[in-house]
Amino acid sequence: MVYPVADNPMVFLHTPNLPGAVFVLAGLFMVVRRGRDGLVMLFLALFAVGCAGWIASGLLPSVHPAHSAALAGLVYIFFSRGDSGEKFYTALMVLYAFLVAWTGIYKGVYSPGDAAAGMFAGIACSGLAYTLFAWVVKNIVHLNILKHPVRG
Repeated sequence: MVYPVADNPMVFLHTPNLPGAVFVLAGLFMVVRRGRDGLVMLFLALFAVGCAGWIASGLLPSVHPAHSAALAGLVYIFFSRGDSGEKFYTALMVLYAFLVAWTGIYKGVYSPGDAAAGMFAGIACSGLAYTLFAWVVKNIVHLNILKHPVRG
């Protein structure tokens, strides 16, 4: 630790339990803002974070940046074009992801390259989760609706 003023926030942002609390709050935000669609977003977030954790734990020492970047990536995909509250929340989540990576570098837990690779893995997993979801909706859900229209 280098700067006494920055030491306490850096230690707080890199505690083991904080990412879980942030994920729960993000899930609540998704469900409250979007209702049933928020549950789908929550499932995609779980998939993206799990994918990022699987990649990062096997290849990189930086699992925290991967998790936070995966969550921030999905929040960005779904909420960046919303109202001002959703845009603020998106900015807050992206800032949180960068701060998690920065605190790991600051504490000497991993190198800048490891942090960047972890964040890249998280962003890639959130993009993959959204792409798979869009493919399923386009090619399976919509085609089934066209083949078997609901008659009323």
